[in-house]
Amino acid sequence: MKKRVLILVLLFVFAGSVTAEIVERIVARVNDDIVTIYDIKQQIAYLRYESRELRKPLPRSYRKLRKLALDKLINNLLVMQKAKKDGVAVSRLDVEDRLEKLAQSRKITLAQFKEELKKKNTSYEQYFDMIRKRLVIQKLFRKAAAKDKEFKPSEKEIQAYYEKLLKTQPQKISMYRIQHIFISLPPSTGFKRRMRVEKRIAGARAALKRGHNLAYIARRYGARFKDFGFVILRPGLDLPRYLYPIFARNMHAGKTKDFKIVDEVPGWPGYHALKIVAVKPVPFEKIKDTIASLMLHKKMARSLEKWIQSLRKSARIKINS
Repeated sequence: MKKRVLILVLLFVFAGSVTAEIVERIVARVNDDIVTIYDIKQQIAYLRYESRELRKPLPRSYRKLRKLALDKLINNLLVMQKAKKDGVAVSRLDVEDRLEKLAQSRKITLAQFKEELKKKNTSYEQYFDMIRKRLVIQKLFRKAAAKDKEFKPSEKEIQAYYEKLLKTQPQKISMYRIQHIFISLPPSTGFKRRMRVEKRIAGARAALKRGHNLAYIARRYGARFKDFGFVILRPGLDLPRYLYPIFARNMHAGKTKDFKIVDEVPGWPGYHALKIVAVKPVPFEKIKDTIASLMLHKKMARSLEKWIQSLRKSARIKINS
């Protein structure tokens, strides 16, 4: 009898501790959904990955970072609840198609992209879910934009925005004529040959500093030369991604950039030098669709923020302290 009582007491205590642990792991309730500590840890991992990829700073304080993660999780839940109510959904195939395109833009396979995420402590499943939520949000807003005629900018508004960019942020709508030279130096190069190639590289680098043009340097030091013509800033499309170090601040005609790649990734190993030979605006007709998308995106971002705030006001949100 005593043994039975003891077992029942132990079961009760154990069950109580498990229940308490589950309750402690619930950080917030959003209508009928919950946010757990595990959700927050996953969101923080994703935010850190996104921060590295987009070079977007995060709060240094863990408390602020945790609050940011919690806010994003609450917002995501509210949007997904609204999408469910309105019958808006995206298929697994839609998400996989977007991920395939993301991988292609990086010039890697989807399997390599998964490995890249793993190395950066972000699970593929979590990234998949984030992309799914983004696509749902886009679909919701396309639905809203289709009903709202004011959402889509007029030709006159696009032209006015183009002219404003020409005056205030010309780099956003500029084309750059890029030239490039390359002296190959694979990791497997033998010592004697390496010394000869390094001597050519040193000569090319000195000539670049003296202001010689790249075509001359290529002829003088046996480098490969290419003129890309006028390109728009689209990584992986107009220029290989590994040549993008030239594109930073202070974009102007005559700017040069040289660097060495010492291994097989992310580009050809050896010495690279680039020069912006000329800069000119992208013709309006060629870029007006891009500007319209940019304007629409800005409108959507502002509307999204207001819309989410209205959802938060009408929602039942309880955050456990």
